[in-house]
Amino acid sequence: MFKDLKNGFQVCLLDKSQKTPVYKIGNVVSVSAPRLDSRPMPPGQIPSPMMYSERVIDLTVECDGQTNTYVVQENANVASIASLTLACSVEPILNEVRAIHKTSTDIIASVDRHKEVVAKCEDILKELNPAYADSKAQNQRIDKIEAAISGVADSVRQIQQFLQSSTIKTRKE
Repeated sequence: MFKDLKNGFQVCLLDKSQKTPVYKIGNVVSVSAPRLDSRPMPPGQIPSPMMYSERVIDLTVECDGQTNTYVVQENANVASIASLTLACSVEPILNEVRAIHKTSTDIIASVDRHKEVVAKCEDILKELNPAYADSKAQNQRIDKIEAAISGVADSVRQIQQFLQSSTIKTRKE
């Protein structure tokens, strides 16, 4: 639990603010005394003293040369703060990484199915909307023309390089 941490203890951090998650280990710099933290009441709720108050601590952690202070529940083992997961041990981080991994694996596995859906939807759009079919056909013709022009440009470059190398050899002789 966060309340049991002492100066010098290590905590685990999982930063999900980047393109890919980054795992880090931080060192506890200080732990404040527990205090009550009151959250605003949702509209229409009847006030209750314990309902929206929780005991929290200020946990100051040094990681990668930076020191940050986080407000966490004193009896918790893990806290999510924006795109950061802070944990007393590695297990909650492992669970989070497994969840991220599963989500990405599921997305990758569904790519082929979604490609089929896109192709089928395009077929239906072509059938229902002749203007869409004409536009797609025109785009395909333009793509073929661009590819052909690119091939011609490559051939011209190769011929130029050949002529330049032939001219250099002839001059040397």
